[in-house]
Amino acid sequence: MTQPTNEQLYQLRTETISNGVGSTTTNFIASARGAMMWDVEGREYIDFVGGIGVMNIGHCHPKVVAAIKEQAEKLKARFEKWQQQFDIIGGIRGLGAMLGLGLVKGANREPAADEAKQLTGFCLEKGLLLLSCGSYGNVIRVLAPFVITDEQLEKGLDIMEEGLAALT
Repeated sequence: MTQPTNEQLYQLRTETISNGVGSTTTNFIASARGAMMWDVEGREYIDFVGGIGVMNIGHCHPKVVAAIKEQAEKLKARFEKWQQQFDIIGGIRGLGAMLGLGLVKGANREPAADEAKQLTGFCLEKGLLLLSCGSYGNVIRVLAPFVITDEQLEKGLDIMEEGLAALT
């Protein structure tokens, strides 16, 4: 029996699951370890969306708290640099290591939902899973697993930066 492709699984999903159930991607994850995931076709991704699901090991464990602080500082520093560099970033929001970039456009700084969708698509093609969310769909939310290595985090941030540059 052959393994179904992402496209075949997505078609099956659209035929059997209500439209009200959301999904961030048309790719289907076959396995995961640490901060890395692999889809049914063998493509590798750095996980920047599933952190809340894989970090539940207890409340205020000192190692978890330290990891949150360290990751949050790295993300916030990079996001603040981008805010100075890219006009499309209207704001940075979040708590701890769950941070969001609010994308805006035009003189009135209106929500840039289409651009958020373009960025998540660009990043997906480069092997990075991101989530666009918010009331207007213009916020890029990052919540990477706390087991992510510095190398994986930097690679993911580099992909995001490349995508932001492509939008401008």
